[in-house]
Amino acid sequence: SLGVALHARLARTEDDCRMLSGPGSRVRLLKGSHALAGAEPRVAPERLDDSYLRCLEILMHGQGYPMVATHDRRLIDAALRSARDNGRKPPEWEVQMLLGVRRSDARALAADGVRVRVCVPYGPDWYAAFVSRIAERPSNLRLLAQALLPREALALVPDPV
Repeated sequence: SLGVALHARLARTEDDCRMLSGPGSRVRLLKGSHALAGAEPRVAPERLDDSYLRCLEILMHGQGYPMVATHDRRLIDAALRSARDNGRKPPEWEVQMLLGVRRSDARALAADGVRVRVCVPYGPDWYAAFVSRIAERPSNLRLLAQALLPREALALVPDPV
């Protein structure tokens, strides 16, 4: 049950996906748009979704177990299409989402038979990871508020700029 996480943000990730898509592999694909250590070449921000989609297709076409880590509905829909086109059944891949984020989407996917894993960040670096997600995309703060606050209180949360 050991796997590897790959960031579509890195220029090398498509090659890594090809190398790691063989039988018995478990690859968690995420955008990796938060800060990464090191000076590795990166995909331009405007091309990040395209990189993710190319990596997703490599993994779905491969023989391993793809783990699609995203809350982006467009990318999830692409994963559903790719799984169907590549003859993958629900136990042969999964979607991973953070606890409390897009809860209704996670439930709907699970109700449709998609394997959904809910992830909970923990450990000494959880706060840094949380802050970097807010910094990279301020709308994530609203998603957090929707997950934690009652509906009446949401009117008090400003829309991100």
